[in-house]
Amino acid sequence: MKSLLASLALATLVAGCAPRTTTTTATTSSTPAIRSLMHGLWSGTAHKSPLGKQPYAIEFRTENGNLVGETPPSLGDEVLPPGAYQLFHFGKASAPTERVTYKTAMGETGVLEGELHLDTKRSTASHAIFCEPNNCEAMEIHWQAVTTEKMNFQVWMDGRIHVDMVLDFDGDI
Repeated sequence: MKSLLASLALATLVAGCAPRTTTTTATTSSTPAIRSLMHGLWSGTAHKSPLGKQPYAIEFRTENGNLVGETPPSLGDEVLPPGAYQLFHFGKASAPTERVTYKTAMGETGVLEGELHLDTKRSTASHAIFCEPNNCEAMEIHWQAVTTEKMNFQVWMDGRIHVDMVLDFDGDI
């Protein structure tokens, strides 16, 4: 079983919201809606991260009618290392997501929490881009469907990809 990412830090973007063209895997018009993929356990590899190539996992579930994505405390026998925790609240599971609240561990420097809004000008059904409200320069994350069993997750900092990972569907929990 795959192990977890040692660290994922969401931080401030300095560059503007110019369209990003770098993606790990291309999508087509038959690519599924990203929201339809947000269930069960996904795991894979961050090909780019502050700590180099790292494994990662996230579990999507419905909690009190809301869609939640959270890094599991363990995967198999491996326990989540300090600094690897992320929690995303996507709003009502039955409705399109316009906002995401997040909480992410910053290693030994504490926790970063906030709310990101959907960038409707750059998002599509298969590629959701979330930014600080009215200020994409502050923070940006991407969730992108590739196939029904593959998605990309990216964090942008300083106008460049800070974390770029490909995740595969491991099944519903």
